[in-house]
Amino acid sequence: MSEVPGAMVDGHPTSPVLIIGMAPGREELEHQKPLVGGSGRLLWKQLQKKAGISRADCYIINTIGELPKGTDGNPTKEQLDRWWDIFNNALSQSRARVAFLLGTAALQRFTGLTGGVESWRGYLIAPNEVSPLTRTRTIQTVYKTGNKKTGRKKGDPKTEKVKEVISPAWPPSLQWAIPSVHPAAVLRTGFALLPSLAADAARVGRALRGELRIVEPIWQEGVPWEMLPPDRSPIVVDIETAGINNDTITRIGANTGALAWTALWDADARDYLNQCLNRPFRGPAVAFNIGFDAPRLASAGAALPEPWWCAMLAAAMCEPDLKKSLNYVAALYFDKQRHKHLSAEQPAFYNAMDVSDTLALYYTLKGELERTGQLGLFEKRMMPTMPTLVDMTQAGIRVDRDVASAWMRDLTSKHMEIMGRWQAIAPGKKSAGSGLMGFMYGELGLPMQYHKRGRQTTEIAALQRMLLYERLDDRQREVLTTLTELRKVEKDLRTYAEVEMSLDGCIHPGFLPAGKDTDSFGKGIAGTGRITASNPNIQNQPQSARRMFISHDPSMILLARDYSQIEARIIAHLSGDEVLKDAITAGLHSANALAMGIDKTRAKNAFYGWAYGAGKRTLHNTFVAKGFPISEAECGLLLAGFDRRFNKAAAWRDRIAAEVKSRYYLTNAFGRRRYFMGSSRDEAAEGGGGGKGVPAALDFHPQSDAADIMWTILRQIADGLRGTGARILAPVHDEVLVETPRDQLSQTDAVL
Repeated sequence: MSEVPGAMVDGHPTSPVLIIGMAPGREELEHQKPLVGGSGRLLWKQLQKKAGISRADCYIINTIGELPKGTDGNPTKEQLDRWWDIFNNALSQSRARVAFLLGTAALQRFTGLTGGVESWRGYLIAPNEVSPLTRTRTIQTVYKTGNKKTGRKKGDPKTEKVKEVISPAWPPSLQWAIPSVHPAAVLRTGFALLPSLAADAARVGRALRGELRIVEPIWQEGVPWEMLPPDRSPIVVDIETAGINNDTITRIGANTGALAWTALWDADARDYLNQCLNRPFRGPAVAFNIGFDAPRLASAGAALPEPWWCAMLAAAMCEPDLKKSLNYVAALYFDKQRHKHLSAEQPAFYNAMDVSDTLALYYTLKGELERTGQLGLFEKRMMPTMPTLVDMTQAGIRVDRDVASAWMRDLTSKHMEIMGRWQAIAPGKKSAGSGLMGFMYGELGLPMQYHKRGRQTTEIAALQRMLLYERLDDRQREVLTTLTELRKVEKDLRTYAEVEMSLDGCIHPGFLPAGKDTDSFGKGIAGTGRITASNPNIQNQPQSARRMFISHDPSMILLARDYSQIEARIIAHLSGDEVLKDAITAGLHSANALAMGIDKTRAKNAFYGWAYGAGKRTLHNTFVAKGFPISEAECGLLLAGFDRRFNKAAAWRDRIAAEVKSRYYLTNAFGRRRYFMGSSRDEAAEGGGGGKGVPAALDFHPQSDAADIMWTILRQIADGLRGTGARILAPVHDEVLVETPRDQLSQTDAVL
């Protein structure tokens, strides 16, 4: 046992594995040992299961020995500085060969590398990759001059803070450091991040045993004119771009397995790429994010022929809860050092590594999709639809500028009027941010409200809850009512009205991820497989926003068709509930309202809450957010009423819950599989959390089936409309928006 004091250190310095943690929790402080709480139990379970490593094999050091004080849950700079020498003293004793770094604080304190742990997690970091650290240290010195005004004399003692740039103090024995997400983050996300922690734990074991599978790709700079790809091989492409919208190709990389090459984009690179793409016997055209690369290559004279294969969407099917950038996905599956931070310094190497990683992912993810029974869905339904989604984005949806301007003027006028009222009742007070928090819960004396993650909030649901259930004085009620109106107007303004139109007068929502090198664009696709929209998001637009949209040409009209009650129909079909089928035929929400003696709005919200496994509290919160005063007890009665009314669907729902508890995953009618971490297995008990589990599983079946119906029919509709002058403009949840010539209306309607 190390003699370094406090909850900072545990284990023997000669242990082969060094674990760098962030800070002790309350349980760790109580026991004066790091990683003994829920996150520690999860960590040791994963290290034992994936790498055969026990606590006895590890020397554990936290960056600080006290509770972290940072607002983000990390140690502050002042805390790191205060514990600096203690940490370095403990570190100097280590004789480990492999370091496992848990979380951003551990990564930065141990290596000096910036960018956060999710940029570096899973990658192998060598001693020569570290960056300098900056430490602020307090020193005692003396004044060099006196000061008559203050009475200070030359030589009086003086305290100064000095900044020092210091190299990280790595143990000489260390071969690799491997960062990973902190197990506490795994618990906070309902086990969504468990696959990342598990993959990184397994990598620690391989590094310790000398079994790392590091592959150095063979690549060259310049077009390999002497070498054409072999028959049946995939052609993997990767472009680097510049310009305002990243529409200008600057460099191209390609790989067929035998050789990766990279070249500046010019006529030679284009001509050789076309030779590779258009050979008679070829495999699919592969890119990490083919929805990004394909339209830009087509505009530059190198259209990618079908079939397409998108590694990013394959990764989304295999691990829908994790980030989808190439940087993140590559480190999930391969033992390698990171290259994504070298784009400016070594552009050719960067591009060659991107295309090499994409080829390796093609084979790895294809095998994983086949193993899980999802390859047919991916290659026969989703991939054929991707060109249709790209075409929709390029065509765009035309906006009536006059209608848009009038709506903007109306919303802006309302916003100014409400802000005027706000300034009158709360002069000098901000209507958002921490200032609002202090005003509401301090000066105004409103009861504290919390969001679902347990932190104080001023979100609109909290405002609605207070208006419905708290005894308020006139000023409190006026403040909350004004804020509620303000939030609604601001949402319409920012989310719907302030859409950025292109020079062609259209918006061009994207239905596929926007880029491969960053996760700032979100996951790219919902976990259920639903096609999403971005820039702008047109999925939930109110009618006031939709009235802005017009056809590209006056001779054409917009036509929308949807699958009415598609998710309820799927539940009815899969459960065999004839009562639910009859209710859908009669008008689901009206029939439910009549049968249960409630209004239609309550019937609709309660039905979908019931269908997706909501408890009475969750349903109550849903109603509150919409401004409906229904108690938890009433919500419980509504849910029980739906159990009785649709008893076969309720029994089916219970079977789904039991299935996910026993086997940990579900497969929908199209073969899509999704895992539900922490739903029942011992990860939840060992880690101290419940995971996303059963409620998410109940969401999965109707929503994923509906999603895969859309993936199936969009290409079919696009093909059916070919030659009519009509085209699909957008999928909006379960609805398809089409633009058609007026004289082709009947034919278009027949296709739909």
